[in-house]
Amino acid sequence: MRPAVRTCAASAVTALGVGEAALCTSSQSPAAPGVQADIEASPLHTSEISPFNRFPAELLETLPDAIVIVSTRGKILRVNSHVECMFGYEQDELIGQLIETLVPQASREGHRGYRERYFAEPKARSLNAISDLRALRRDGSEFSVEISLSPLLTEDGTVIVTAIRDITERKRTETHLRGLLEAVPDVLVVANQKGEIVLVNAQVENVFGYRSQELVGKKVELLMPERFRRGHAAHRTDYCEAPKVRPMGAGRELFGSHKDGREFPVEISLSPLETDDGVLVLSAIRDTTERKQAEEKIRALNRELERSNSGLLVVNKELEGFSYSVAHDLRAPLRAIDGFSLAVIEDCADKLEPQDRANLDRVRVGAARMGQLIDAMLNLARTVRCELIRAQVDVSRMAREIADQFQKTEPERRVAFSISSDLTVDADPALLRAVLENLLGNAWKFTSKRSDARIELGSAAECGREVFFVRDNGAGFDMKYADKLFGIFQRLHDSRQFPGTGVGLATVQRIVHRHGGRIWADSVPGQGATFYFVLDTSPVALAPAPLSKDPQ
Repeated sequence: MRPAVRTCAASAVTALGVGEAALCTSSQSPAAPGVQADIEASPLHTSEISPFNRFPAELLETLPDAIVIVSTRGKILRVNSHVECMFGYEQDELIGQLIETLVPQASREGHRGYRERYFAEPKARSLNAISDLRALRRDGSEFSVEISLSPLLTEDGTVIVTAIRDITERKRTETHLRGLLEAVPDVLVVANQKGEIVLVNAQVENVFGYRSQELVGKKVELLMPERFRRGHAAHRTDYCEAPKVRPMGAGRELFGSHKDGREFPVEISLSPLETDDGVLVLSAIRDTTERKQAEEKIRALNRELERSNSGLLVVNKELEGFSYSVAHDLRAPLRAIDGFSLAVIEDCADKLEPQDRANLDRVRVGAARMGQLIDAMLNLARTVRCELIRAQVDVSRMAREIADQFQKTEPERRVAFSISSDLTVDADPALLRAVLENLLGNAWKFTSKRSDARIELGSAAECGREVFFVRDNGAGFDMKYADKLFGIFQRLHDSRQFPGTGVGLATVQRIVHRHGGRIWADSVPGQGATFYFVLDTSPVALAPAPLSKDPQ
């Protein structure tokens, strides 16, 4: 118990003038249940009897703890009513019994020896340093207690005033708190205002290499490098004068010291704890070694990325120059080839054999196709090089404009377009138009052999995202070749049936990727194809999606 309790107990008994000879019991108490035969229960001698009732027992009742007054022979002389509540005995049942009546069976032999040694040299002391003191109730149950002893010298000799406090709830709370401390992934160190460690959790051994018993009672500076210890004592004193929750060493690099002497970076948060014994300081310590290493790797990667970006800028400049070279230097010879071939056909029409005319026509077709490939390559380069400028785009309106252009180009075709209304998306308008022109253009091309051609543009919600799709009932393709769909110059159909450059879908994929999205397809040969795409930068949009033929 705390000194204040011992003082109250001693003062109250001093006021009573109680000695062993002055205390008595009205009758012999029977042996209490649960008390073994080794408990001596002889009555107090007649010489010990005194008119005790004359003394004001109310003084003992004012104390908050159970009070047991014991003679030097170990017999209980007097108890207060708190003893009845705590132990379950009537007061008369305990008077004259040995104090070991209240001690668990397993501890009685040791207690007798301790009692005899204490009575040989009695002095005020607390037994709280003993980690788990147990007491025994009348019903045989045990519970945790704190005990303080105070010798009291009377005219008839010395008696011992024992103050007992039931700490069952505190122990339960401590056990719960200990569980919480051990559940925390960080090192927790509790120190008093002198900088002495009073409590640590198990993480301290994992991080610092010390067992808890090696640290309790030691200075907290043991856990920091030698060069910081002297200055830390002053910082600790300053903190205790104005304690508050805050990080330690804000803006500075902090280091811990392992038992083996090595240092490692840490983060520390400080929190004051108000207790009956004064302010304690709770330090939550986190080893940041792995995070620091990860941060350094990120910095190294960023430096490498900057170097790579610098190189890419150079490459892009070269590609831009190459594009202009293609546009000008290659187009001129192609125009010459096509022009001279046409001149020969026109000027020498009556002199050319049919095979010669056919060969010249093939030259012109080849030149025209080469021109288309150059245009496609330039468009692909522009999609990578141009700046992405997002805006809210009316997808439905843009798709209808493109469909109208196709209808005007081939008015003889009858194609049923189904374009959902009110489709909008945040995207670059020019680049999105290129996506729709390519996807709708492919659908227009690959339905050209059908009299009942249908082309549909719509969207569906799937996994919290908006998925756009373009569906047709055209030629379709074999899904085993799906990995080739978006490659440059990759074609899954004969160019004589369905002409094209093989660059369109590659362009579409690059535009979709630039928007942080993805594109995929589903198809059955002869039944058409569906292309799905997402224009979104959220993580869910980039998650793998099922190749569902019908997202609706």
